[in-house]
Amino acid sequence: MKKENPKLPKTYLILKIIGGLLLATGILLFILSFVIFNQSGEEASRMGMRFGGTCAFIIGIFITFCGFIPNVSKLNVKTTKYIMNQNQDDLTDISTMQGEISAQGTSKVAQAIKEVFDKDGEGKTKYCKYCGKEIDYDAIYCDRCGKKQE
Repeated sequence: MKKENPKLPKTYLILKIIGGLLLATGILLFILSFVIFNQSGEEASRMGMRFGGTCAFIIGIFITFCGFIPNVSKLNVKTTKYIMNQNQDDLTDISTMQGEISAQGTSKVAQAIKEVFDKDGEGKTKYCKYCGKEIDYDAIYCDRCGKKQE
């Protein structure tokens, strides 16, 4: 089943158009400030046009970028997916190692807690009736074979 691509709101298209127009206006004003007012000595008009052109250019860049936000987000997701696919084996190894480290740490913490609270069980040893492995004296199931102890 093919996924339907939802259409973007027209707002993004409008932002792209307005941003593009402001960019073009800003560049045009900046260039005209050199061409038109370079020969005449009107410094205030020339500086005003340059300031207006620069402002229009900067605002145009910002508005145009806002219009492309959905495209940038989609590209970011595709890039992340590509990187994860390329490094899938490494990511699997890392998650496996983290799981093993967590299991070891959890066992050590559980054993330490058990030793603190288990004052009465010191010196008591019990063996599995089925596989013979040494297990905790209060274990209900064997760690190795998993069979219930009676």
